[in-house]
Amino acid sequence: MEGKFWMCYVERSAGCRYIHHDLEEARIEAERLSKLRGNEDKRVYIMESTQCCYIEYPPVVWYKL
Repeated sequence: MEGKFWMCYVERSAGCRYIHHDLEEARIEAERLSKLRGNEDKRVYIMESTQCCYIEYPPVVWYKL
């Protein structure tokens, strides 16, 4: 996965589940989540990706003998 993305987090919930590649899509989703039954007193946060890391293993190299 490359590029910036956003995720919505409802406080006191299990966590984020969907990646939005557009901020406006994340805002629409945050509004939808805030209107769900049971979320009336919870804040919905939009979190933005800022950095990522991964371990890059060297490839296997074959030599002809």
